[in-house]
Amino acid sequence: MRKAGRNDPCPCGSGRKHKKCCLGNGGGAPYTRADRQAALQRVLLSAHPDDIDDARRRFWGKHAPLLDRWRDDVVLEMAEVAFQFWLIFDVDAFREGVTLAEEILENHHDLGHGERRYLEMGRASSMRLYEVVHVVPGAGVTLRDVLHGGEVRVRERSASRALHTWDLVAARVMPKGASGEPEIDGGLFPIQSRLRERLVEQLTALSADLDEAALREARVPMFFDAWIGPGLPQLVNHDGDPMILTHVHFDVIDERKLVAALDGARDLSRDGGEQVWSWVGKGAQRSEPVCRAFLRIFQGRLEIQTNSRERGEAAKALVERLAGAAVTYRITEHQDVEQAVLAHPRGEAGGTSAAAPEELRQAAVQMLQQHYEKWLDEPVPALDGLTPRAAASADGLRPRVAALVEGLERLYERGLAEGAAAFDPTWMWEELGLEDLARGRSRKQAAPPLPHEIIADLAPDLVEVAADIGERARRTSRDDLTRTIERQEVESDLSFRRLLRDLVQDAEGGVAPEPDAADGRAIVASWIESLSNFELHLRKVF
Repeated sequence: MRKAGRNDPCPCGSGRKHKKCCLGNGGGAPYTRADRQAALQRVLLSAHPDDIDDARRRFWGKHAPLLDRWRDDVVLEMAEVAFQFWLIFDVDAFREGVTLAEEILENHHDLGHGERRYLEMGRASSMRLYEVVHVVPGAGVTLRDVLHGGEVRVRERSASRALHTWDLVAARVMPKGASGEPEIDGGLFPIQSRLRERLVEQLTALSADLDEAALREARVPMFFDAWIGPGLPQLVNHDGDPMILTHVHFDVIDERKLVAALDGARDLSRDGGEQVWSWVGKGAQRSEPVCRAFLRIFQGRLEIQTNSRERGEAAKALVERLAGAAVTYRITEHQDVEQAVLAHPRGEAGGTSAAAPEELRQAAVQMLQQHYEKWLDEPVPALDGLTPRAAASADGLRPRVAALVEGLERLYERGLAEGAAAFDPTWMWEELGLEDLARGRSRKQAAPPLPHEIIADLAPDLVEVAADIGERARRTSRDDLTRTIERQEVESDLSFRRLLRDLVQDAEGGVAPEPDAADGRAIVASWIESLSNFELHLRKVF
């Protein structure tokens, strides 16, 4: 890389000439941490609190109504840091084309040299989408710009302990920080790998439509939304209808008549003695019967729960046809699955969230299962347009498919940790023939062999003898489930004694000593005892 000349733009990104910026500072840090703190405080104090609150609601977007439900201090702090830097450096706050930082730079001539340098560098920065290509825990990470290419090694202590190679992050990088090296400043959002293609498409489209200032303002809320509420894939039920949690409510006028009507319906089945019915039918995209809705009578009302608008309307028409005047329609409520997940409050700081409503959890897991079963056979841009199943058979693409499956496993682990709907994708390794590329916990671990399996491998001849002993004991026990075969019974059995003699004869090269003098008699007897009891109880393991 060519060394910057005196009149070249300073490599720190301040926009000033090198001779008037870092060159005059001996190439060291352009500002101190105290300069940074003083500059940020001065800018924030220049804005009216009401304007800051309005900007915060813009930043949170669709998540704003849920802001007071969040209890995770770490999440709130990450969001607030990114918001403040967005407000200071990216938003036209005072007049069109002028940010808070630019307003301070233009009109506050009492700024210290380090404060000014910090604001100039922040003004030239923006949050971008990066891929982690190398990590030195506790020291730093190397990031590759996903959209524009190019790599930068940043000094980062805390995040470097949590990030891993190939992770996707949105971050603002100061070309030269208080350490004298590139630093992440102004927020970092881990992004789920499955959102990569979608974000790249959105950023590419925005880059074509917006100038740099407008693009810088649009990026951060987009990354924030991808981090805090990435949403579920576009999912449908077995009828092909978009999944929308739907509750249909009726007032019950004549409960006796209603119960009789529901009990007599051909496609409704009552669940035990409770006043709950399942509506079962065929799905348009599935030959096997599917549960279309649940109906429940509770406290003078009939409630229908289903997972699409279309099924809700069909269930409403079914009840009105069956029950007639026994019910009066009240209201239908719809809730998007993503909004339902967002509306569910997380746990206290440092803890996991409370369990989501069970019907929501089941619906979300079912949708994810359907989505990813189809995903295996759908073209994926990250796989050069091939399906994951086809790419798994191409040597050059197999690692990419494995990386995608690992990304799904990270989503699964996060869902488990948060108590949210979690889809387990580990079956994909075997389905795609990628077991050899699975790493760490992803690697399929064989269950330890059971005692009877170990014995059968070590001494196959014991299995037949044990089966005979077990069968005889079962015939004499008359199906007594408490019956067991004791060691003495094994040792007195003729088939055991013959087996023991044969084993010793083989070991001694054909010279057979007396059975009770054979070495290992007690061991063989204990093995036979275990195997014969296994056979006695019809090969059940307790």
